[in-house]
Amino acid sequence: MVGRAPSLFRRLHGAEGTVVPKILLLAGFLLGMTPPAGAMVMRHVFRVDLPVSRLAARLPVADIQRAAGILLDRITGDPDLATRGTVSALIAESGRWVAEYGYERAEAPSGKRAGTSPRLPFRLWIRFAHRAVERAVLGAHLPYWGDLRPRLLIWLDAGSSSGEILSASSSSSLRRRLKRVLARLALPALLPIMDLGERTAIGIPDLFPPAWPLLHQVSRPYHPEALWVGRLRGNATRGWMGSFAVQAGRLTLDWQSVHVHLHRWSVLRSALDYLDSILASRYAVFASHQPVPLSIRIRGRLTLGRVSRIEHFIHHLPGIRQPRLSELAPQSLVLTLVSRIDRTHLERLMTLAGPGLSLKPEPGHRLVFVLQS
Repeated sequence: MVGRAPSLFRRLHGAEGTVVPKILLLAGFLLGMTPPAGAMVMRHVFRVDLPVSRLAARLPVADIQRAAGILLDRITGDPDLATRGTVSALIAESGRWVAEYGYERAEAPSGKRAGTSPRLPFRLWIRFAHRAVERAVLGAHLPYWGDLRPRLLIWLDAGSSSGEILSASSSSSLRRRLKRVLARLALPALLPIMDLGERTAIGIPDLFPPAWPLLHQVSRPYHPEALWVGRLRGNATRGWMGSFAVQAGRLTLDWQSVHVHLHRWSVLRSALDYLDSILASRYAVFASHQPVPLSIRIRGRLTLGRVSRIEHFIHHLPGIRQPRLSELAPQSLVLTLVSRIDRTHLERLMTLAGPGLSLKPEPGHRLVFVLQS
């Protein structure tokens, strides 16, 4: 099923991948100096922080429902989903999902004078029970993206007068805003350090159109599972537009803004929402039937590390229960599990590889995969 890009963006071209409508689409963040070493399990997907004006003896229902709306945006990838009837019913029952909550004093915004009180001096955090959320969302036949998410490296020409690529150490307000939106979406993302080697290897002309082979080569030390490239152009007088591209596995997709924006930040924020939807269309789980027992066989050269990563990947797939390693040999393993995921969709998820794996379906078989070296 191929969908149409939202009116804010126009598709340029795509290759080897389909994009489904936003109702069927998709964040914790990393913008620091050190790249993650393994698969990104986003620990705070089910924790939502809200700025509030006061402490409350009992958790207000309105705050629970506001936090639940943010959570559903994260795990469905559709910021417009909250306006739909099915989601309204889920939000109404979201009080049952609350596992714990608390209050913290909010930090003063950067640039404020010392001792100045913020307008909303407290932050309310709510942690939702992920199994309860999973049952409710999959039970409503909505897309569900859990806490295992691909590492994303961002190469961005921010349209600054210096003509530099945005780095992890940048003091730009754009980087701080980017960090906040990535946290809202629970997307594990980082910016390049832009040391001397990277500045020598990559320049602004390499970003758009993306020089993918070069970008992958320079990105290798960060071990990303997806690359997102963007270029903002314009100024405060004429307004801002942007061009963007993402490459995740065999999916390559380019798009650009259609309308001029007053601020460059609004272009980037909208592009992030669209990127979130694109990634969710690849990784979100769909459930359409009652749980059934399944057996998955994986053939290939199996090391202890690979077996551990396979178990890790299966364990973090939503809709999966009782995963168990039932057979292990030097060239083969068998996992048994109970799944609410359609077999065809489960096969597609397995080929996405997850944490550092490359699995290819074996011709003529169902749920038998060859581990690629």
